[in-house]
This record gives sequence, C-alpha cells and structure tokens, in this order.
Amino acid sequence: MIALTLILGVSAQLVYSVIAAPASKFLSERIVYPLHLESRADTGERVVRITDDIVLNLEKTTLFGDEVTVVGFDDDNKEVAMSMPGHEAEKDLYHDAKRLAAVHLTHDDGFQVEGVVGPRFRIRPLPAAERSSEGHVAHLLFEVEEKRENDPLHRLRRNDLRSRELNLVNMSLQERDFIPEERQATVIYPELTIFCDAPFSEYFEHNYSKILRYVTVFVTCVNIRFMSVTDPHVWVRPTFIVALNRNNEIYMALSGYEHVYDATTLDNMPKMLKGYYYFDVTDISITITARDIISTYNGDSATAGYAYAGTACLDLRVGITEETPGTYDGIGLFAHELAHVLGAQHDGDPPLSSIRNHPGAYSCPWNDGYLMSYIDKDENHYRFSYCTQLQIRYTSHYSGRECLLKINLESHKLFVTYELPSEMITLQDFCKVVSKR
Repeated sequence: MIALTLILGVSAQLVYSVIAAPASKFLSERIVYPLHLESRADTGERVVRITDDIVLNLEKTTLFGDEVTVVGFDDDNKEVAMSMPGHEAEKDLYHDAKRLAAVHLTHDDGFQVEGVVGPRFRIRPLPAAERSSEGHVAHLLFEVEEKRENDPLHRLRRNDLRSRELNLVNMSLQERDFIPEERQATVIYPELTIFCDAPFSEYFEHNYSKILRYVTVFVTCVNIRFMSVTDPHVWVRPTFIVALNRNNEIYMALSGYEHVYDATTLDNMPKMLKGYYYFDVTDISITITARDIISTYNGDSATAGYAYAGTACLDLRVGITEETPGTYDGIGLFAHELAHVLGAQHDGDPPLSSIRNHPGAYSCPWNDGYLMSYIDKDENHYRFSYCTQLQIRYTSHYSGRECLLKINLESHKLFVTYELPSEMITLQDFCKVVSKR
C-alpha cells in the first residue's frame, strides 16, 4: 500500500476563487446583485433575494460528521490529505429544500452567494465586475440543463450485468438464505467516499479547498432529493473526497483521455482499491467524472451514470456518474445511482434477485417520471417514488447491510490538530491511532 501523508489543521481555510464554467452549458445567463434581506438569530434562517422571482428562505445545513478529509497527491505522487472538522467545512453552507437550493453565503468583501438556487439555476460571484450603485457584489446567474440518461436499452442491460457480477463476485448460496433482521431505524447516514477523476480535479486546479467547497453544495442538493424518502430518512455524509490526477486513476478503465467505461471501471474499484483506508471504511464509494461515460458492452456514449443495485456495505458498493464541473448538472444522476446502491431498482422493474424477498418496483410506473425513471415531465423528477422508499427501507434492514444503520467513523476522532501543515503522519501511524480509539 502506498504511504499516505496527512496534512491536518484547524486553520485550513476554504479559500475559493471563481473559475468560469463551460459557457456552452448555459441556457441563459444574467448579472444579478443578491441581497441579504433578513437573519433570524433564534433559528439561524436567512432570507436572500437573488431576483424578484428567486427569493431563498435558507436554513443552516449540517452535512458532515465529525470530520471530512480530502485526499490528493503531491509532486512525488504520494498521497496527502487535508482533514478538518465537519462544522468548519460547512460553516457557511445553507439550503432551501422547497427550492432545491444549496449555497455558500460569505461576507468577505461584500455579500456573496455561490451554488445552486433552483433545479436549473446556478449562481457565482463576479468579484472583478463593477458593483451596483449601492455597492453590492455582481454575480452571474445562469441556467443549465441537468444531465440525464439517453440510452433506451441501458435499463435492461444494467440489470442483467448487475445480476451477473453480483452472483460471481459478491454473493454466496448462504447469503441468499438470509432474512431481514428486525432492526428499526428512523434515519440512516450513508457514509461516502467520493472519488473525483483527473479532469474534474484539474478544473479546480487540484485545490483541496475548492473541490471540498463544490462537493459540499453538490451533495447537499443530493440530500434534498432524498428528503422525499421518509422511512427511513436518508442523509448522505461525505467522509472522504479523493482528488485523483492522471497518474493515480488506477481503476479507471479509459478509452483515450475523454471517455471511461462504466462496468469495467466499477468492477476494478474493489479489486484495485481494497486495502486503501478511505475505500475500506465507508459504506459506499462513488466516482464523479468529468469524462463521457461509455458502455463496456458496445462503447455507446448515451450512458451518464452506473451503479450496482443493493450493494451498500458489500465489496461492489460502487457507482460512477458524470458531472460538468462548475455547473452542478449531475446532481440528479448522482442521487439516482446512489439510490441504486441503497437497494432501489428503476421504477417499474422487478425485485433484485440478489436480495431475498426484495420488494422491487412493479407498482410504480416508469412513466410517472420519478427519480428512478429517465422521464422528466414535472416535479416528480426531483423526488423518489414510494417504491424507492420501500426498497431502501427493506435493504437497509437486510443482513449484511448493517453499516447503513450505524455511523462507522464517528468514534474514531480522525481529526488531529497540527501547528504547521508540514507536520505529517504516515498511514501506518495514523491507523495505529485509529485502532486505539
């Protein structure tokens, strides 16, 4: 295993500079001057006006557990990491669930808003632009189209492949005889490792703070979509964010530099990453790629995301989704693939053969257009169907998925304070500290 160097410190600041997103993705754009209208000290709520039509009623967001760690690579290609307390990483994070919005609010050199302000609208500050006559900071409000699946055969192909791979790699005859245990949970906190591929990381100049800041808004928007699942409630917690570079994409099955194979990449993840702490200790690992995902079967590029259903806590607890950095256009895809890993089939599909008595989704029509369908016709597209809720509930109580019912890393106290970033700790010493907790 490659030695891991940890760079830890409370003083790590989320320094952020705006990087322009690809203009070709914008359906519309305009300059706006957000106003902070009201703060409520008793609740922490804030009212922010973006435009006359977009007024956010924001509440403070709690996203992380005790710590969050961003893993990257130094000039010698050794792993290094920045770890910080969760409350520090989310200190300026707010959300408005009704508007599907999540933003960072800061008052450095003027009031600034950055993130997602609706299903299709995004905002970022333009600090170099001329301010309003009242001195308000200019922002770019832009509209994007969310990524979606376009392959009509993908739905059948992925289910066939899931069954084949799970029977071969992950399942045993004994596991098929397991029955759900009587464990009641009103909320689950799936702990994630999020791998960011090289093109995604390059967009942020491999800057840990920029990547963390972006992923924080992204996953909060994913969680807002999971608010439609209420029994149990689902609140995803990013624990590790791994910023890959071109020399460390060891599991990525690439076709040239701009394309990545879906199923081959997922199959490679447990084979090549097992033994890496940040892969072994979390419930699920998902790769965010700025590349175009293509089919392992035929090279078709209509695929935009892929995951193995019902695999949380198992070796193949993996997924991959597309995202155009700077646009947050892959939020729905990420939520869709994560729901697969948590045990949900596409709406209208049969039960999972790998989980005994799995309820499936026959009773929820594909054409209703919920998140586990590819149809986008109304607000259903931003929430999950009752069938998805039932499947997640069943899977979270199924034998072998106990990791979903407990917070694995809370008691480890991974965060350690160092006076200087140059003070480092090897992975071996780090693991010794963790094992003693």
